[in-house]
Amino acid sequence: MDGRRPPLGYKPDGRSLAVIEEHAELVRHIFGRYLVLGNVRLLADELRAQGIVTPRRTSITKRETGGRPFSRGQLYRILNNVTYAGEIAHGDKRFPGQHVAIIDAETFARAQQLLADHRNGVRQRTRAAHPSLLAGKLRDTEGRPLVATHTKAGNVRYRYYVSDALQHDAGQAGSRIPAREIEGAVAARVAEAFDDPLDLMATLKLAPPADRIDAFFAQCAMLADACRRRCFATLSRLVSGVAVHDDRLDITSETDAIAALTGAAPGPDTPRSMLLSAHVRLARSGRALRLVQRDGAAAQAEANPALVGKLVQARRWWEALRGGDLDVTRLAEREGVTRSYICRIVRFAFLSPEMVTALLAGTQRAGVSAAMLRADGAIPLSWEAQRRLFLPGAEDAAA
Repeated sequence: MDGRRPPLGYKPDGRSLAVIEEHAELVRHIFGRYLVLGNVRLLADELRAQGIVTPRRTSITKRETGGRPFSRGQLYRILNNVTYAGEIAHGDKRFPGQHVAIIDAETFARAQQLLADHRNGVRQRTRAAHPSLLAGKLRDTEGRPLVATHTKAGNVRYRYYVSDALQHDAGQAGSRIPAREIEGAVAARVAEAFDDPLDLMATLKLAPPADRIDAFFAQCAMLADACRRRCFATLSRLVSGVAVHDDRLDITSETDAIAALTGAAPGPDTPRSMLLSAHVRLARSGRALRLVQRDGAAAQAEANPALVGKLVQARRWWEALRGGDLDVTRLAEREGVTRSYICRIVRFAFLSPEMVTALLAGTQRAGVSAAMLRADGAIPLSWEAQRRLFLPGAEDAAA
């Protein structure tokens, strides 16, 4: 021994190491769950949700440590430590040790391969800053695969899923769906499934151990949160396929993946997969199809930067005009735009408070865009008319 603290699971034993079985069991649990979850972040979240913390240990100087949640850095060090495979490391070389291995060679090798695959995957996703979550999993209303693609306008990158035929020939019939919208709708629907652990257990006939019900509930909450954050590692495992219909998205999730991620054992009558439907419909907006809820709202509430920018610009210009120091002609000269453009943008300052709130939150009726509101006569002075035209469900309520 060189005086350093031995790895978790071991204690000094002369010139070698002896196993602390209680801690060794925790190390085995960490390796086993990593191989199931396939992601260190998910592993750390799961351990935290289950209340599993680093064991308390006392150093030779009587300093106590431990009792805290495992950090990702600690978990990486455990998973990479060759000591657990019964070896010792010297530089880049590994030699057989005199101590007992806690992790068998096959398990350790599988963990190293998974860590290496993850590192390579991170490099690839870093180069492609926006990974396409549903690549290879999405089919259109005709059952044809949709492929991930993108376009650029200046420095802005827009991702889509398009029908294969449309990708090769813009004149062909097919679908072109904004990626963020459909990914958000899928993520939200999968998250909802984990919001109700009891319903999930009943639907899939899952049987978590009686002493791990609380852990199952905590794990479901963690998975729901990961889905809403659009965690690539979580959703790529939970979503095996998505079928796009005119009035809904049908999302397929394999039960084996759900059971592995929640730690619940499938029962004899457990179905192989779960079907989730997101009740959104397709509405055409220019060349693209948009996902719209039944009340006309966009499938995902997300503020449109162009709209928000026009609101800010309109307020600034209206304040300048109200002050009386500038008229429309002089303001247009100062800003380098036409008088007509000033007049069209200033109308944004006369949107109702309800409309402004909706635009800032992204909850306006789908298809309401900056270009639409800039058109001559697009914004009525009546707040009630604005509500009927631009807010979801308002037209139906008025009828």
